[in-house]
Amino acid sequence: MRLGQRVIRLLIQSEQIAGVELRGELLPAEQIILATPHTISRRLMKPHAPLRDTARELEQIGDRPICTVYLQYPTSTRLHCPVVGSLGTLSQWVFDRGLYGQRGLMAVVISGAGEHMQWNNEQLCERVRQELAAHFPHWPKPETHHIIREKRATFASIVNVNRHRPAARTAINGLWLAGDYTDVGLPATLEGAVRSGIESAQQVIRARRHSA
Repeated sequence: MRLGQRVIRLLIQSEQIAGVELRGELLPAEQIILATPHTISRRLMKPHAPLRDTARELEQIGDRPICTVYLQYPTSTRLHCPVVGSLGTLSQWVFDRGLYGQRGLMAVVISGAGEHMQWNNEQLCERVRQELAAHFPHWPKPETHHIIREKRATFASIVNVNRHRPAARTAINGLWLAGDYTDVGLPATLEGAVRSGIESAQQVIRARRHSA
């Protein structure tokens, strides 16, 4: 397990994966699952001729942002269920983090682009706070807040995007792709990412059994 390590490039020999290069270190490997965002997968594959067609297809896939506003209320504050949706508001989903021991912490998710991406944190927090207050007027004001803005959180699930989504298997033996952007039959979802990871892992197991 290596944390905080950036892969500089893929090591490929005779159309077979050989490992990865980190900063100042080469890590050999016979099987690699490239479980990175499609923008990173594209960058790593593009220098290699057998992977350029796949990289070009990934260039056709756009991305969308996700913004999450965390509001810390008193620990007695709770939702009636772990998650609720909201229509006609900037806030789309509210998750009660008390389910994971973070009592009173609400995570408000806003998917997609919009003017809110240009607001400062205080403006965005106040808008979300007002929307929650309208839904839950008995709640007190939040004590603190924290905002995470992911500009390229997911791929863009637009018309005909599926024609550009790659399979798990690549043109390089031993190199597999995993991520919600791959061709798993689902839009940009956590379920799609999980399904993709399982598929790639099963492919690796089958490949190793075949070569044994």
